Amino acid sequence: MEFQILGIMKIKHIFFAIFATVLLTGCEDFFDSVTDVDIEPHTSRLAVFAYFDQEADNFTVRVGDSQGYITNQSPNLISDATVVLSQNGTAVGTFNYAGDGEYTMPNTLTYSPNDVFRLDVTAPGYESVFSTATLPPEFTVTEINNSGMTFSQEYGETLPEYEVVIDDNSNDENFYAIEVYRGDIVNEALYHMYLTTNDVNIEEWWGGLLIMNDRAFNGNTYKAKILLDTYDELQEDEGYLFIVKSITNDMYQYAKSYTNYQYSVDNPFAEPVTVTSNMEDNGFGIFTFIRNQDYFVTE
Repeated sequence: MEFQILGIMKIKHIFFAIFATVLLTGCEDFFDSVTDVDIEPHTSRLAVFAYFDQEADNFTVRVGDSQGYITNQSPNLISDATVVLSQNGTAVGTFNYAGDGEYTMPNTLTYSPNDVFRLDVTAPGYESVFSTATLPPEFTVTEINNSGMTFSQEYGETLPEYEVVIDDNSNDENFYAIEVYRGDIVNEALYHMYLTTNDVNIEEWWGGLLIMNDRAFNGNTYKAKILLDTYDELQEDEGYLFIVKSITNDMYQYAKSYTNYQYSVDNPFAEPVTVTSNMEDNGFGIFTFIRNQDYFVTE
């Protein structure tokens, strides 16, 4: 046993001597060496965000451009784009520039279940881009209530659980998003709340929203369980405004990838994440419609 210990110690000394020799003799060559890397010039492309609530008074499109991987420059906001919306092959409106890269037009649309919409965006110096979208399926929220349960979190806060009861449509693959505001709905004094969940069928969307698909409950009634990050009891005239959204698969995939991207920022161990886009012809961004149902809960 004593021989084995001495042998191991001797090997350790030999290894250290070899390592030190390699380190000292190779250090200069290592740091003096230069490797040339050819980086292809970046060509900026149009980046479009068009997220249309089908019942809104106005539609808004935000247009910017893409930047290269190694630049610190913020995207340019495009002020001279032409943005046209078509419905079933017929142009129904051209957007007007409103400033800060945003274009707006009044919502005068009437809808049919099989409508196909197309958004075309052109701008001087950029390749034109387009995307198509359909309406997300209809759905019904039958009830929203406080389940009476609370859950303790990592930093000691206790969050109340609410149940959002959804009657899912069995004829479609459905995707949902949930957001909540707190405050006085009469005076429109509302602020956005951060949501979390213990529900295995619900995923977090960056910014405090929640998203889910109906693969686990297709065609059935489902109680989506969410936790509200609230700091105290509701005051008089206060309540929670629940906004339940039917979204498209494109929006669902965009939200998932965008959330993964945000979690990878400044993480040296994270794999690169590409945010999903449904813009065609080398564009970036998202064009989609949503259906909203709003509910005000006072307890």
